Amino acid sequence: MNGSFRRLALRTLAITAALALASAALVIYDPVDVLAAATCGQYNSHTYTHNRHTEGWCIDPSVGYYSYPNSTSIGSSYTLNCSKCKKPTTLSLVGGAQKTFIDPPFNDHKSPDGVFWVSIFGTHSGCYKQYANWWGKFEGFCTNTITAPSTAAPPSTSSPSTPAPTPPPTPAPTPAPTPAPGFLSIQSVSLSPSNPTPGQSVTATVTVRNTGGQSKTGTVSLNRTSTPASRSVSLNAGVSTTVTFSFTAPSAKGSFSVSATADSTSSSTGTVQLPGFVSVVSVTPTSYTRYQNQTATVTVRNTGDQSVTKSVSFSISPRTAEIGTQTQSVTLNGGQTTTLTYSFVSPEAGSGFTITVTADDTRTVTASLSGTAYLPPADYSTGTEIQWTETDPHNKTISTTGGPAAYPCTRYFTYRATLNAPTVTLTPPTLKAGYGFEVSASASFTVVQQAYGCQGNCTAWTTRAHTAAVTPPATLRAHLSWPSVSYQMRDGRTRTQPTTIVLDTVSSTATSRSWQAPQNPISETLLRRIYTHVDMRGTASSPQSHAVTFEFTGGGVSGRPLAWNTSAGRSIRINGVMYEDDYTGSW
Repeated sequence: MNGSFRRLALRTLAITAALALASAALVIYDPVDVLAAATCGQYNSHTYTHNRHTEGWCIDPSVGYYSYPNSTSIGSSYTLNCSKCKKPTTLSLVGGAQKTFIDPPFNDHKSPDGVFWVSIFGTHSGCYKQYANWWGKFEGFCTNTITAPSTAAPPSTSSPSTPAPTPPPTPAPTPAPTPAPGFLSIQSVSLSPSNPTPGQSVTATVTVRNTGGQSKTGTVSLNRTSTPASRSVSLNAGVSTTVTFSFTAPSAKGSFSVSATADSTSSSTGTVQLPGFVSVVSVTPTSYTRYQNQTATVTVRNTGDQSVTKSVSFSISPRTAEIGTQTQSVTLNGGQTTTLTYSFVSPEAGSGFTITVTADDTRTVTASLSGTAYLPPADYSTGTEIQWTETDPHNKTISTTGGPAAYPCTRYFTYRATLNAPTVTLTPPTLKAGYGFEVSASASFTVVQQAYGCQGNCTAWTTRAHTAAVTPPATLRAHLSWPSVSYQMRDGRTRTQPTTIVLDTVSSTATSRSWQAPQNPISETLLRRIYTHVDMRGTASSPQSHAVTFEFTGGGVSGRPLAWNTSAGRSIRINGVMYEDDYTGSW
């Protein structure tokens, strides 16, 4: 202690002795212990001890002494007597801001000024509860009123004094936190394209953000760049931006890494891929028949890594009978294979020809020729099948190095018409001799294109409708296996049913015709029936079948000696004779 402090201490001891003699109601404690007990009683179930260095409870004992009753009631208010204090006006926090001390209120006393220090723990109804090692300073003299703590107060021999009203505390302002410094964080690195070809230009887009609390200026760098390799950025707190760099992809196939660095580092991986390349793998077949419609199969493969769309052209040489250069578009993923087909007419002369297919590369195949030049099949008719050939002679203009040239050629189209199985129905199929039966019959045909080809330098049509008219059979005849039937009519004349009967047409379309039996002259009412002979064999117990042959003729291809000629056999059954029915009259 310095000299001034020692004088204050002596003065305090003298005053303490005087007060002890002057008032029996006031219990005098050692200033250190009384202040410790009075200030925080039994809060938190313990008593705070005196700090004995120069920032102690009492620098000058003349500040005064404190006391409270020996017994206290929880929640009651008591007067803490300060013999020599002056009401404090401010509380200074060491290392902190100034705060106004208003809890509890103090009564002024006319006593000398004094100074003492207390440990600041925050206010609680007049008791200071420890919060941190900050020290405050009271200046002046006071009488302090406090509220009894939540646990029993320590014994006191003093009588309670009248509590003074407690004004609300003034909240201490919270010091503003110091913002964190700026920090440039690399959020992402993206590449375009991410799968470049060797040596291709690549753009790297870097997203950078200031994740700190203050503005920041810094440098963003990329590890694979052409000049410049870095960019300067300046960002406020929380702000993002993008920075782009350009560089050249590696010249070799494989993965590569790109990283961007500011205050943090982020990377991205790219893959160098070979560009798509459509290669012609094969052309088949390599041998053809001379002057025929042909089909070649071409196999192509993308030997690169990237998807590609490419035109694949096909041509033959010499150009005789050629259909020109054909082109097809194909899209293939890396490593994918597919096949294409091309139709053409093989040359009519020579021992071979050349096929050329071009994609990203070119494949040339020498094909051999065999056989004779294309000749259309001959016309013929089998009765149920008719074949004929139609021609289309014309000139074809082909571009040559000397200019366009016209070449004669002839196309051939072969057709085949087939007669479907005719239908013939006899009603009734079983009857007695002398009675008649009805006939219902039809015939139809279908036409298909059988072949095609050409002679000369022309293009073969793969399909073409026939121009010749084709008609169904024109005539249907019924040939009976029993003798002709004669009948004397009521007018005295005799009429006869022959053994061959021409049926009447009922309807006709472009591809079909139907028939029925004609009106029979031996029928008094001209019924459309064919009559059996009364002498035909057959009984109920032993019925007999009798044949009827139906012959379809005529029709065919107009303007050509090609016609239908086929037959269909049917039969009827005789199971008795009409006289068994004792029937008279015309049937």
